[in-house]
Amino acid sequence: MNPVQFDNYCGILGEVSAQFVIKDQWQYRTSLLGNQLNELFDFQLDKRVLVDVKNWRYPHNSENDDEQDWVLKKLARVCKMTGRDDWKVLIVNLIEPDSDLTFTSHLLKGQRVMELPALLNRQGQFVLTETEKQKVATFIHEY
Repeated sequence: MNPVQFDNYCGILGEVSAQFVIKDQWQYRTSLLGNQLNELFDFQLDKRVLVDVKNWRYPHNSENDDEQDWVLKKLARVCKMTGRDDWKVLIVNLIEPDSDLTFTSHLLKGQRVMELPALLNRQGQFVLTETEKQKVATFIHEY
C-alpha cells in the first residue's frame, strides 16, 4: 500500500471508529452526508450537527486561525448549499496526540464549533470526563 492509500485508509477507519464511539457513548444516530456535503464533512449528528474527524498525531494548537477559518469556510458552504444557517460543527480528534500536555474540549467562533482533542487514549479507552461528555450533549442539542 502506498502512503496516499494508507492515509486514506486511516481516514476512513477513523471516521467509522468515531461514529461507533459517538453512538456508544451518546446514543446518537449518525448519518452519512450527500455527495456534495460529504466532501466537506465526514458525517452528521442530529438534524444540524456536522462532524469533522481528525487524526492529529501531535498536539493541535486550537488557536490556529487557519484551521478555524477553513472549518468556518466549509460551514458557510454547507449553509449556502442547504439554505439553512443553523448548522454546527463538532471537530473530533479520535485518538489522543503524542504529548504530555493536557488538552480540553472547547467552543470556538460563537459556539458554532466545538473541538474535542480526543475521544480515545492510546489503549482505546474513552477519555472524556462526565462533565465533558455532558458539554458535548449540550452543544449538540442547544439551538
